[in-house]
Formats: sequence, C-alpha cells, structure tokens
Amino acid sequence: MFSGDVLSQADFRHVDLQRPELTALFAQAPLYVERGYVQSYVLEGRVVVEKHLQDGVLHSAISLPEKGSRMVVTTNGERRAMPTKMFARHYSPTGEPGIYVIYKRVVRAFLNPTVDWVAGVDAAGESIIGDPDSMFAMEVDPRKVNQPTTVRYFINGSDFNDTHAPYGQVFGESRQHWQIAARISQHLPRWLALFGGDGPIDKR
Repeated sequence: MFSGDVLSQADFRHVDLQRPELTALFAQAPLYVERGYVQSYVLEGRVVVEKHLQDGVLHSAISLPEKGSRMVVTTNGERRAMPTKMFARHYSPTGEPGIYVIYKRVVRAFLNPTVDWVAGVDAAGESIIGDPDSMFAMEVDPRKVNQPTTVRYFINGSDFNDTHAPYGQVFGESRQHWQIAARISQHLPRWLALFGGDGPIDKR
C-alpha cells in the first residue's frame, strides 16, 4: 500500500496502547536504549552560537569563553556549544574520529503484532500511526525498568533499528552500568532546561 495509494480510516487497525493486554506484552518485551550521533570538535577560543526560530527570529545566543569548550553538530545541522565537562557527562566516543554518541530514553519494545497498518493515540493525546513493520514502544524510567508507564507510541522499524540498541549491549547488567543508565533520566531534564527542544537528536 505505497506509491500514491491513499490510506483511509478503514485501512488501519485501531490499537489502544493502554490496554492491559498490551501492558502485559510490554512487561515481557526487551529493553532498548535510544541513541543519537553527533559530530564534535574542540573550540580554540571565544565563540557565539546563535539559535533561530523557524521564522528567522533570533531565539538565543550562547557565549562560551572557556578554552577547550566543545562544538556539537547534530545530524540535522544544528550547532550547540557547551563546556567540556558537560560534554563528557552526556557524550561517549564511538571510535570514529569526531563522532560521539548520546544515550537518551530507555524503552521496552516489540514488533507490531497485528502485521497491519495501525492507528492510535499517544500519551499526549496526539493521533499516531504505524506501518506493518513498526515497533510498539513504551518509555520506562531507567531506574525502574519493570514499572509500566503510559508513554507509548509506534515507531517505524527501520528508524528504530537506526536509533536504538539493546540495553544489555550498551550498559550490560552490572550495578555500575545500571547507575549509568539512571543518570540518563537525571541529566535529561537539565539538558532540556538549558538548551530547549528534545535533546541533541530526536527522530521520533
């Protein structure tokens, strides 16, 4: 059902993501960590980074005179400068020069069990749709991964594979790594307060 075909309401299977049956499926689903990639380099001196709204109006300008501050460039071209210590708390090297990864939300997810196009409503009351290969995802608190939440949505299967990794592959199961995972939820609110938006990369 592609290439110019128009989907009607009848083409979708309507799914209530809050149903107890799905809550039970989420409880058994594997854990994944959402990740994003950025480019970064060390700034040699004072820099002013301007952030504009969509209409071109200047939203903010950040001046960082600290020597050795980092410039972060996201996949959509947005540029952000930040102190080195803050950068080190949020980003990890990938082994590829100049490329770093940030780990964001933790989710439980499973493949669309209906094998149909699906439609539903997310936690904010917005209408959402998913294709037959989409993933059903539920965001969880990194410190309480066995506690269900109402933050549930569909995400395209290929996008999911590009932006998520198995939890164990990223953090392992040691107590130390669980503490690292918990810091995701501790630092993200501060990040949002400082820079606005949904973090460095958000493909949802």
